[in-house]
Amino acid sequence: MNDNNLHLRLHELADEMLDTDYTDLRERVDTSTRRIRRRRAAATTVAGITAVAVVAVGGWALASRTHGGPQPATTPAGTPAGTPTTGPSAVASPTAPAAQAVPTAVPGTLVYLDVVAGKPITMTTVTDGVSRHTTFGTAAENDTYWFAPSPDATRLAVVESPNFANVVPGDLVIVMAGGTRHTVARNVVGVPLWMPDGQHVLVTVVGSSATSTVVDVNTSTTTTAQPAVADKSYLTWSANGQWLAYGGSTDVTVTAADGTDKTTTSVAALPECHQRPSCPTAVQAVSDDGRYVALGSRPTDTRTAREAHLVLDMQTGSLVSLPTTGPGVGADKIWFRPDGGMVVHTATNDGKYAFVLVRADGSTLATFPDTTEQGPSGRHLVAYHP
Repeated sequence: MNDNNLHLRLHELADEMLDTDYTDLRERVDTSTRRIRRRRAAATTVAGITAVAVVAVGGWALASRTHGGPQPATTPAGTPAGTPTTGPSAVASPTAPAAQAVPTAVPGTLVYLDVVAGKPITMTTVTDGVSRHTTFGTAAENDTYWFAPSPDATRLAVVESPNFANVVPGDLVIVMAGGTRHTVARNVVGVPLWMPDGQHVLVTVVGSSATSTVVDVNTSTTTTAQPAVADKSYLTWSANGQWLAYGGSTDVTVTAADGTDKTTTSVAALPECHQRPSCPTAVQAVSDDGRYVALGSRPTDTRTAREAHLVLDMQTGSLVSLPTTGPGVGADKIWFRPDGGMVVHTATNDGKYAFVLVRADGSTLATFPDTTEQGPSGRHLVAYHP
């Protein structure tokens, strides 16, 4: 019965009663009707709020399941609700990472040079297995024995010494493809070192004193090198340009590119430090995270490392195991890959060369013969770019 019908029925009962104070009775009827309506309204409001709350809570739970929140544990089929589960079925197994694809050639770009006085200077680049040959004119008698290719392998830097036999200062010359030469600095000694931007070369200029100098190869502008790179032996940058490393007499240092965050590790305990004229602190490469360095023997020139046969972990001070490819085979160059792996160039006693690609975990990914290298007196590998 709704409120209106109830109100009318009470009035009818009041009219049927004799000897009744109708005014008082009607007032009580009206009061009772209002009280009943208020109770029903309150009950309806509470029910509405409860329904909204249930919907809201249910909606939040659904949203948390569909927008990356923690997922509830799944109970295996046939297990009573609330029963603890153990073993592999209690936690979803992670998806196994895809196996690393085995490349068909050394990934990245290998740079070879063939320099013989009186003959064409030939650069051979091998990018992902595809070879390309570029000539840079004819090698002059007074060219030093070491040409430095730019990071993009489009130019060469060389010191033309008037008397190379006595290693006297000469001109820093930039050689373009085709053979055009530009002199960009004078009174330079040593091997020029390209900086990561490919627009500047680090050299030593001899005047009243020897000064580590940065030369802009486009404008010939010279500036004194910053302390982070000045007067460092066997200086090299990581492929990503974020770290640099250099060697001392018995130690190796790695810093951020601006010279901060320095780590120095001694190699004095290595047997080579006692078996050879000097410790193997010539740094050929440093990994993109700054943790590992590839080391070789110290040549006469202290600017550039010519080989590497060891890898040093700068955090632990220990050597990293390199892959064994057979008796009479040794690493002669090592570079680091962005994925944490390495490219190891090997040589045999009978003049055969190969590449070993090493995964980040130290296992061998692939091996390839190096048919471009022609030994120390012919075409030789001088650089690698991932």
